[in-house]
Amino acid sequence: MTSTCRGLSVPLAGLAVALSIASFPCASTAQEIESQRLVLRGVVVDGATGEPLHGAFVAPAGSQTGYLTHENGSFALPVFPDQNYHLYAELIGYETVQFVVAGREPEPFVVSLRPDPIKLEGIRVLANRFETRRRGIAVQVRALEREDLIAAPTVDVVDFMQGRFGLSVSFCGGGAGGFGSQTFGAGDCILRRGRWVQPRVYIDEVPAFGGLDELRTYRPQDLYTLEVYDRGTLVLAYTHHFIDRVLDGRRRLMPLVFLR
Repeated sequence: MTSTCRGLSVPLAGLAVALSIASFPCASTAQEIESQRLVLRGVVVDGATGEPLHGAFVAPAGSQTGYLTHENGSFALPVFPDQNYHLYAELIGYETVQFVVAGREPEPFVVSLRPDPIKLEGIRVLANRFETRRRGIAVQVRALEREDLIAAPTVDVVDFMQGRFGLSVSFCGGGAGGFGSQTFGAGDCILRRGRWVQPRVYIDEVPAFGGLDELRTYRPQDLYTLEVYDRGTLVLAYTHHFIDRVLDGRRRLMPLVFLR
């Protein structure tokens, strides 16, 4: 009797999309399925100018995991030729678009995003607010912007931050907090002026009581901006979702004094 396998997962856009497969032989199914797959290539462009959009997010409908476009706006999806794929593309400052693409779609297909003038202006205003806030504090401030984070070679925000800013990080299990008086429990510490201090970490302006360990659960690409104050003793991370809410008027950047 031939054994069977169920619930095979096949990657789409670098992540797993579950396929419902009733029953098939285990020994050769994976190889057979792999041989049937194609790579579907596309490009995301600005609907007004036709310019390619770097860092646009393309994913299956209903999913929060997907693919970020390269500098030339391109992306690639592993697909099966006999299936249709319901996808969406989004980028802060543009209207989200949903579309259906067939596995045999001519290459490359183009996804056009319509710019939202109000949000694009809001992004410029927000960038000025971030910069003004950084200049208003009397400690060293280093920042990683969206373009830096999208191109990060690591999957760990803390590792990327270490490499980019030359920070020394080590587990310390507790200790004195820097840049303010509150200490956020045990975890990794930053070496500052010859002593280990626990950084105060905020994600979307909410205290991350897990500190750097909690920040490690985010990929660099999940963040829109990352600010590092006073050689790492204060770290402020902002997700795309938070920035989108700020642009919609549902959130506001807090003065830095409230985060100290």
